[in-house]
Amino acid sequence: MAQYIPSLEKVQVGLETAWGDLAVPTVQLVGVTSCRITPRVESTQIKDIRGTTMPSYISVVNRAWAEADVSGVVVYTHFRHWLDAMFGIDATAPYAYLAELDPTTTIRSFNLLYGQPDIDYSAGGLIVDRLRISGSTNGPLTYTAHLLGKGVVDDTLEVLTDDAVVVAMGNHCALWIDPIAGPIGTTPVTTTAFAFEMDIAVDRALVWHLGSLNPSTFRHGPWSGSLRLSLEMTATMQNILDAIIANDTEPNAYAVRIRATDGLTTSVLTLDMAGDALVSPEMYTSDEGVTTLDLNLVSKFSDDASFLSCFGAALTLP
Repeated sequence: MAQYIPSLEKVQVGLETAWGDLAVPTVQLVGVTSCRITPRVESTQIKDIRGTTMPSYISVVNRAWAEADVSGVVVYTHFRHWLDAMFGIDATAPYAYLAELDPTTTIRSFNLLYGQPDIDYSAGGLIVDRLRISGSTNGPLTYTAHLLGKGVVDDTLEVLTDDAVVVAMGNHCALWIDPIAGPIGTTPVTTTAFAFEMDIAVDRALVWHLGSLNPSTFRHGPWSGSLRLSLEMTATMQNILDAIIANDTEPNAYAVRIRATDGLTTSVLTLDMAGDALVSPEMYTSDEGVTTLDLNLVSKFSDDASFLSCFGAALTLP
């Protein structure tokens, strides 16, 4: 076996057109900072009655599948693949995404290939069930994705080149905070935000049937997630704080839009979230000596006619 040199690692994805079709990788992901493919094999020892003190004589493999975790910086062009996997494929630009009440859109699945020449593995049929996007002042936006798939096999890297990309930065971002009834994106909150962390999750699970050691399909479940905003304690933020702590019937709820626009205004990433402030904001926190307020929201359906969901996204590319 060749010596394994971590600096030679690459991450490639095949964009499957049918779940688990093991599409040949055509994209070499740029900006990946961490990747882990984990084979999952569930086996059992049979404790049969055979007049012995030995622990077991018979063992069987029950099922096999795969998990993967990928983290990196958000680059506008490649982030489309993660949005297609989280929300469902939109093949027409500009791309629009929504957490659907009754999932009908086909989601993107991946054949993920990771390693270095001569020592690499792939996992096919990978679907995303959790996606975290974070951003802060003076740094790039980052993401972490968790995936579930059919299984892991020894594979060979394709000969691919890196795409030219533009990184989404904290200084590209603008913020809006509105009542959950919307319309979302109406009230800008300027020179106030320091950081955000949006967690989007959906209860997707693999499904096994008779005749299959690996999963034969998957099913969708409910959406969930959260959003944390670190904000300077301005008069606007104090008004939000006062409204939250004064409520004694039901929690205040908000619709938040975060939009990153590159310097040429040709690449635009929009993230939308509707949620309840189930707990009071954290008061008197600090960021580099500036008094801040941390607003934490838990996802909730918005009946705003322009939203009608809990999470949404949009992407414009040149």
